[in-house]
Amino acid sequence: MKGQSQSEFTENLNKILALHVAKKIEKFHILFDPTDMFQLETKEWIQIATSRGVKELNLDFRRELSYNFDNKLHSPEKIVTLPNFLFDCKSLTHLSLSHCDLGLPENFSGLRHLQTLCLRNIHILPSQLQNLLSQCQLLESLVLGECDHLYYIKILASCFRLKYLSLFNCLNANEIEISAPNIRRFLLCRTVMDIFTFDNISSLEEALIGVSQNRYSKTKDIHMAVLASASHVKVLTIYGGSLLCHLLEEFPVTFHKLLELQLVNRPGRFDIFSADVYLFFKHCSCPLLESLSIELPHPPPECVHHSRLESARPKVESVDCDFNHLKTIKISNFKGTDTEINLIIFFLEKAIFLESLVVVGSQSYHSTDKENPMNKSLEDIRERLFQLPKASLNIQIVFCEYSEHDDISLTCLEKHDIANQTHQLPSYFEFD
Repeated sequence: MKGQSQSEFTENLNKILALHVAKKIEKFHILFDPTDMFQLETKEWIQIATSRGVKELNLDFRRELSYNFDNKLHSPEKIVTLPNFLFDCKSLTHLSLSHCDLGLPENFSGLRHLQTLCLRNIHILPSQLQNLLSQCQLLESLVLGECDHLYYIKILASCFRLKYLSLFNCLNANEIEISAPNIRRFLLCRTVMDIFTFDNISSLEEALIGVSQNRYSKTKDIHMAVLASASHVKVLTIYGGSLLCHLLEEFPVTFHKLLELQLVNRPGRFDIFSADVYLFFKHCSCPLLESLSIELPHPPPECVHHSRLESARPKVESVDCDFNHLKTIKISNFKGTDTEINLIIFFLEKAIFLESLVVVGSQSYHSTDKENPMNKSLEDIRERLFQLPKASLNIQIVFCEYSEHDDISLTCLEKHDIANQTHQLPSYFEFD
């Protein structure tokens, strides 16, 4: 729709589809706000795609795309309700829906070959979700995000092939029940609940857990239940987890099979400080850990209280743990404070077989101006790191400047379906 009104966009797309004579449409993706005026045309487009055996269908009807000439949002219009014939489409293998009413018919015959399903900001009830999943016997990947009407999420996957599950921003889901013997990767982020049941997950290998601060005092046992459920994973990401690190004092966990650990701050927030890393390893045992990534806080420039917040963290006097298998460490957003350098000293003294330590400077240091005093400080920090005592004889230390490729937040999320299957807007749209 860039540079076009809704009418112009609709007219142009109608012309394109009229000229398209192929019998098969493999993929059909549309990002459009039809409001009330163009809902009929929208359903006709879906009909064209489904009638030609579409395999991959991505429909995004977010309201934010409707701007009038005064650059103000239109008044709210009726939400798009999906046509019944969509659910009788037997060719679909990948379905992604955003900002619409599912309108699921009670009896439908399609979606038998569906392998991936992503529902974001969808009006769907718990009974509709169960009805939908019961028909998708080949489903391998499921993403549920921002579905406010899902007060109860029940996923009993013993009858189908679910391997990847992402639940994020389902803020009204008070109860979650999951039984999935084939699940390998699980993401639970910013979803507050009162009851959490996660069993029959012997195949789980990778988990990302994002801690919500909402109602934290009432749900700390739930947070620990989630973490305990991931105690046998090989790859674990704790996202925004300073609260969780403090919980471990009360509920210690042993990760028997953990090979890779990532401690990540939420974008725009700073939740994990050096003290939180000590707390994690003081109360968590990771006997087989091989790879560790830590994202230190990166406060915005206007935040003048960062050092005060860091010093307010509880002091951890001693941490009795071993890193007998730890080979690689990556620490990003490194600013060279004494507490951060002490954290590196801690790992260099404990990791006797460490092979690689990668330290990524904070974005604040990223500059090509050689006269910049910040860069001179960066050189001093680099020199100090190389002079630190090391328990490992074969370690290589790499100090590099910040780049977007070193953003652990993005890296860990790209490994999960929350990044791969939720809708990405074109660069000319900038929304929160």
